[in-house]
Amino acid sequence: MRVMGLVLILLLLAGGAHAYPNFVPSGYAYDPPDNDTCRNCHSSYPLNSGDGTFSSDLPDAWEPGESYTIHLVLTDNVTRAGFQATFKDMSNQFAGQVYVVDAQHTQLSGTYYINQTSSGTYTSSNGGEWDIGWTAPAAGTGDIRFCISAAACNGTGGTSGDHIYGWHIIIPEATQDPYGLTITPIVDTVPASGGNITYSVEFFTDLPNPFNGVNYWTTVTMPDGAETGRLFFITANIPPYADIYIPLMAQEIPSYAPAGTYTHNAKMGNYPMPVLMDSFTFSKSATGTDAEPVTSWTARGDWAEVTGEESQGVDIAAEFALKAAYPNPFNAATRVSVTLPETADLDLLVYNVMGEVVADLHHGVQTAGAHSYTLDGTNLSSGLYFVQAIVPGKLNQIQKVTLLK
Repeated sequence: MRVMGLVLILLLLAGGAHAYPNFVPSGYAYDPPDNDTCRNCHSSYPLNSGDGTFSSDLPDAWEPGESYTIHLVLTDNVTRAGFQATFKDMSNQFAGQVYVVDAQHTQLSGTYYINQTSSGTYTSSNGGEWDIGWTAPAAGTGDIRFCISAAACNGTGGTSGDHIYGWHIIIPEATQDPYGLTITPIVDTVPASGGNITYSVEFFTDLPNPFNGVNYWTTVTMPDGAETGRLFFITANIPPYADIYIPLMAQEIPSYAPAGTYTHNAKMGNYPMPVLMDSFTFSKSATGTDAEPVTSWTARGDWAEVTGEESQGVDIAAEFALKAAYPNPFNAATRVSVTLPETADLDLLVYNVMGEVVADLHHGVQTAGAHSYTLDGTNLSSGLYFVQAIVPGKLNQIQKVTLLK
């Protein structure tokens, strides 16, 4: 009799352990190829024969390496509920990594499965709610299958009369853009007297075909919402699988520009129709002048390696002018810009303090527009130099530049 009583107690304990488990073995998440579910222990009704519902906030598409906290809800007229879930790719390999974000109600089972704890079997009055974590796999994995089996238990302490569910939810890999344009600000504030905003440009393409005759241009949106015409403009031939990086672009903002918040716009396509665009905001503190105010909207940047040309940018001020070299002082090299409202003969010379010509940056006819030239100081000594721009009868201007090594 005492033996029979002991057997009965053991059976009751075993039934309770199945009904409200603190541990669920791996492999019961309705995942292929075996598709085992909670029915392996809980039976009586066919799979998905109950009236319960399941919902989640799974992402519409997964991003490579992104971590997600996913809220799962099983609704049924029950007193206890449990689940087991995992993620697999379409070849049934585990995809990414599940992890615990709510240790009171969820736990790992092995490496790739996650399920409820004993406390997690009654997280709501009519079913179960759980939060799980998942880090998505590397790019190129493709569609992911979220596999989950859930048990809606009647609370009798046994394993019969419980509704068991199983779902497969397909999550596609997010589509990666085959090309992109990004501009990143470096200097994004301008004083009252005007000055340069600076930024970098990156363009990539993952396509196997070249793009010839692509235009890149910039504009500025004023504080009142009006947009300037193009300030910088180049035409380039983009090779297949290109990754182009221009580390330093500059846009002058004149002293007479009003105070406020501006937007710098970069565009690529077939002018004036952009295919790619990016932008950033910058600010100007006030309207004003000082001893050397900035007086134009000159844009400059070195795209010579991409275009094979020295002509860069457009000056909407339309004046004969030698613009401030950038950077100045400089180490190794600086860019010198000249604006011409019309085609003209241009001499651009560099002298040392002894009056000797140490560089001839341009000699001869130059087309209208803003033109940028590189002064290479590799073979020059540290010190002061003079840049002179001459357009007969139109321009004779000198500026100082300092080479620091």
